[in-house]
Amino acid sequence: MNIDAPDLRLILNRSQLLVIEWARGLESHLDKFSEPPDQPPVESRQFTLGISDPSGEYLPRIISVNLPRNPELPPDPEPLPENSLFQPIRVAMFSAPNGAVNPNWSIILASVLDAWDTNPKNPVPGALLRIIREEDNKLIGRWINGPQRGGDSHCSRHSHQQFCDRGRAT
Repeated sequence: MNIDAPDLRLILNRSQLLVIEWARGLESHLDKFSEPPDQPPVESRQFTLGISDPSGEYLPRIISVNLPRNPELPPDPEPLPENSLFQPIRVAMFSAPNGAVNPNWSIILASVLDAWDTNPKNPVPGALLRIIREEDNKLIGRWINGPQRGGDSHCSRHSHQQFCDRGRAT
């Protein structure tokens, strides 16, 4: 993956997670890990990162990260808050329509149409499609339909067994 973050410096840690090592405007935090400064306030600065896959397996993403993250640890056994400095930010990457399909995986062909547009040749690009198993309402697949194919979705990369059960698309 390629990461474009001009105001951030990222490094890969031993757990294979990207870590923000430096952020423009937050230099005062660099050597104050045990006692982080009060200013600027938690999550008061927004930084944008562009993520792209040179192999074309995944669609590009742009995400925002609010810094500084919350340095407070909750009392045991409470879970870490979502904005915790110690909680990784998970970024879902969506399969590109031209992504590879492994053996025994299902392929779902779908077009998302605007209910007000009666022309079926005008699909809506960039719509989030989700596959939910009816029996337990479990999300078993999701992807964004690709604008490069006029809004059509051509591929879901999930094991065939997951889609053998009845499900619904939302």
